[in-house]
Amino acid sequence: MSRDHLGQRIADAVEAHFEKASGKGGRPGVRPGGVAEWTVLAGLVAVDGDSLTVLSAATGVKAMPDCVRRYSRGLIVHDMHAEILCLRMFNWYVVEEVKHAARRRFLEPTGAAGPGGPRFRWRPGVRLALYVSEPPCGDASMAHDEAGKEATEKRSTEKRSRTTPAAPATDGPAAKKHSAVRGRAGFGDLGVVRTKPGRADSRVSFSKSCSDKLCAKQFTGILNCVASVRVDPVFLDFLVVAEQKHSPADFRRCFVSRLGPLPPPPPHALQVLTFGASRYAYAKHAGRVPLPLSWVSCPVAGTAHVLSQGVRNGAHVKNGPPRRAGASTLCRRSLWEHAQGEVPVHGSYRQFKQAAVGRERRKHEARAALGAWPACAEDDFAV
Repeated sequence: MSRDHLGQRIADAVEAHFEKASGKGGRPGVRPGGVAEWTVLAGLVAVDGDSLTVLSAATGVKAMPDCVRRYSRGLIVHDMHAEILCLRMFNWYVVEEVKHAARRRFLEPTGAAGPGGPRFRWRPGVRLALYVSEPPCGDASMAHDEAGKEATEKRSTEKRSRTTPAAPATDGPAAKKHSAVRGRAGFGDLGVVRTKPGRADSRVSFSKSCSDKLCAKQFTGILNCVASVRVDPVFLDFLVVAEQKHSPADFRRCFVSRLGPLPPPPPHALQVLTFGASRYAYAKHAGRVPLPLSWVSCPVAGTAHVLSQGVRNGAHVKNGPPRRAGASTLCRRSLWEHAQGEVPVHGSYRQFKQAAVGRERRKHEARAALGAWPACAEDDFAV
């Protein structure tokens, strides 16, 4: 199967699942006055020979401001961009496979013991592809944004909005980048870490762009701190994007050339696949406004729900955490509780994360290679 044909098949599979499963609550609509909504669609697909399985799918373009972390206590999902929700749902599903041998399709025992029980690995030969209807926000999509094209061509010297002290921009790792750029500010700065959201008039989140997060996962894998206790690292193989929206130069800079030196092992290099035709009807266009809701689905487990402001739609509490019943399956606390009985217990979520010394070290190495990585406020809770 050719790479381009594989990219098209993956796109078709994710878009078909969205059309079938998203329902009225998870789709963009038309607001009063005739203004249409748009959102990004993402889907994680297992590629096993000629067989494709959609593992998770999501929509979303929102990120919560950093200030909500002071009262979240693990109950609010902070990054609701489609790509990130897909990966969170994948981690939920991986724990499902650890817990239920009868449902185990993609994990197999390694024969080794670990904290909490026997370890597993992702089945060799099954590759993972992440489809995204728009190039990931941040460095991988600078040329796709029309304003970015113009600013990049002009190399404007205007004052740039930053989250940390400025440093000279560079397209490669030769000069370490000690600054992070907020959203879409400073299009002349290439190869730098960017934070969400893109709009300059929104509250600061310090959540890093999808480009930056996906780049770092070439080193750490896509498992979170919960799933990685029982499962060996799992890596993305492919990023699937529309051919007309793909910039090879942006992709290479974002995922390869901007990286500084790293200790071994080498990164699991992400490869790009493209597709030509798309049936997705809710892409970003001039005149459309972003949908504030996010939809997330795990078709292999038969579960889905809609999020608004980091919680289940309708459960938002102003300036406070939601009721426990209103928390998403994908918030930190829910993902932790989902794994109870399968992972060791620590005093707090933060202590649990820090106990994985090797994983934490690799995260810090990857972030150091990218340059500035502004810290988010702590979102801790007793476990």
